[in-house]
Amino acid sequence: MADGVHVEDDGRRRSRRLGKDEGGREAGQGNQPESPQPLVHHHQSPSAGGGPGVRRGAERRLPDGRGGSRMSEPSLLLLTTLAAVGLATAVRADVYGRLPHGPGFRNVRDYGAKGDGITDDTAAFMRALDEGRGSVREKSAANVYIPPGTYLLSDTLIVWRATLLAGDADDPPTLVLRDNAPGFGDPANPKPLLVTALGYSIDATTRDYRTRTDQIGGSTNNTFFITLRHLNLRIGRGNPGAWGLWWLVAQQTALRHITIDAGDGQGCLKSMWWGGGGVISHVHFIGGDYGWHVQETSQWVLRSARFEGQRKHSLWLDHVWNFSLLDLDFRQTAPVRTLGGSVSLIDSSFQDMTGDSAIVADGANLMLQNVTTRGAREVVEGLLPASPQGRTLIRRWCAGGAMVDGAMLPGETHDLGDTLSGPPERLPSPAYPVLTNAARSVTEFGAKGDGQTDDTAAIQRAVDECREVFFPEGTYLVSDTLRLRRDSRWFGEMWTVIDLAADAPGFQEPSSRKPLLEIPDDPVAALTLCHLRFHLRTPGGIAFDWRAGRRSMMVDCTTYSESRTQELNWRITGGGFFENAWNPGVSGDGLEVCGAGPTWLYAVQQEHYRATALVLRGARNVTALGLQFETSPRYVAIEDCEDVTLFQTIAGNWTEPVTSLIHVAHSRGVALLNSGVTNCRTVITEDPHGWNAGPSSPDRSFACWPAWIAR
Repeated sequence: MADGVHVEDDGRRRSRRLGKDEGGREAGQGNQPESPQPLVHHHQSPSAGGGPGVRRGAERRLPDGRGGSRMSEPSLLLLTTLAAVGLATAVRADVYGRLPHGPGFRNVRDYGAKGDGITDDTAAFMRALDEGRGSVREKSAANVYIPPGTYLLSDTLIVWRATLLAGDADDPPTLVLRDNAPGFGDPANPKPLLVTALGYSIDATTRDYRTRTDQIGGSTNNTFFITLRHLNLRIGRGNPGAWGLWWLVAQQTALRHITIDAGDGQGCLKSMWWGGGGVISHVHFIGGDYGWHVQETSQWVLRSARFEGQRKHSLWLDHVWNFSLLDLDFRQTAPVRTLGGSVSLIDSSFQDMTGDSAIVADGANLMLQNVTTRGAREVVEGLLPASPQGRTLIRRWCAGGAMVDGAMLPGETHDLGDTLSGPPERLPSPAYPVLTNAARSVTEFGAKGDGQTDDTAAIQRAVDECREVFFPEGTYLVSDTLRLRRDSRWFGEMWTVIDLAADAPGFQEPSSRKPLLEIPDDPVAALTLCHLRFHLRTPGGIAFDWRAGRRSMMVDCTTYSESRTQELNWRITGGGFFENAWNPGVSGDGLEVCGAGPTWLYAVQQEHYRATALVLRGARNVTALGLQFETSPRYVAIEDCEDVTLFQTIAGNWTEPVTSLIHVAHSRGVALLNSGVTNCRTVITEDPHGWNAGPSSPDRSFACWPAWIAR
């Protein structure tokens, strides 16, 4: 075998238990960054019935146990000790449904849902989801909570733009499509249990969502701000045309900690028609013809997911671009199929597949890194063989063009294992942080969230007095910098906005880099921000200078700058994990990253900047997946950097051609893997090589390079 492909005979002595890799992780589990949330939480097994290979009523574990997770022995000992002294409630993980909320919050039980598995709860869910919506227009933001229970449904639920649909993290609810439900019996006319929609042109009486989903474009590329988390979906028997969820969304969307059991239905998850954006993580796909079926869309990060029991294809990826697939576990399921587009598969495993090949690739730019197979004859059909008797490890391999140290490599496939300095290090794939009983609402400290009252002092009191702060839906006007603790944990919900007053002192000079949030300069700070929007309207200032280190994280957050004079939107000088950050703005530069890191950027989208959307300057140890840019004169600048790896970077400039997607200068250890552009060159470099990669595209055609590596 070539250097990047290793085979282990099944007869060799193994020191690990079945289902764990060499590092002791459950199969499909990525490395976790040092967690900023040390509190114990236990996601109990779904109440839904089992799919293929899963015993009904047994505990279901996701790849790392999230959504059915195990506890460590010390964690179990801690719970036992606390229970003995009557303090077990102190570590209950999820209190979201019991905290005070803003006007958009609604509990489905308050709308008549029973959750007893017998009563048809469809009408109650429709009332909860539809409240505040006009006839053919958009609706106000909604935070819809589903308590534990089994909810029987008989028709499609529409999840509108700007909706958070959340279950209980400790005991996720199960939404079940009843057996033989009307309208779900025809595979030629498929129908989803849940569908996302923008709302324009959908009549409130007929609820005909197909007016916006059965056409290219539709509304998917404008369906922003939707999150589903901690839910189980199950398709009952006798519904061969049913899908669990049609996920037709754009930026700032997330699907987290979900189990979809399609049973004998058509599929679990479907996405199509120009949508794309955000993150899908910790999802268990069970049964159906397809696990995730995707057609003509772009920019997604899928991570920490398990596929089992699919009959046709576990993943069907038809002309998709900028797809980063991390920490996936395929077991006793059908092969992955790619048709055109560009896909990167990282830190993933295939075991006991139902076909001879793990992947069938037809014309796609395909990048594999740290991928293992067991029992398959081929890793990629016709392109990359495997050992059917042993374990095959792919260190780094690509199908498509590759350039290493300035030289084009001949051929259509390339073993790039020698471009890695050592064994591939697994990338982090952390679980979503959850609220605990330690959380207190910022309203307890006097914050109003009405967009008019200055809430600066109230928020600062909350931060000073408690570690975990919850911001109910609302607009919190502030006039000065908010100073966070080294262990601060901030949680918002749909449409929680921290709004910097336009006349705030100290933020009026365009060159000012005074931050809205002051992040502690502490490499071990365990800081967390979740589901928040930061709005800047001042001539100067920045959202924050992130000085915390690798244990910190920011997920599902947006920074938005209205000013045309502001020089920078936000900055990372420490490190940490940043995911699903959509940052449209009109300031000069978008995001600047510098310092030693490590820094992980997953599904970060920088759009509409007047200068450079992303600047890496003097940065080290940066890894990015699924970056997306739009309509900026310059997209990515990498200057004086070391050890930078970008998987799946995409940009589109629809107004005029630009020089390059990525400009590299005076840097080493740079790997640009499966990056592509519309209407510009792919890569332009200066020292040390001084060469270009990628054709000009004045006709707005798409150019993509599977591998560009400078050591």
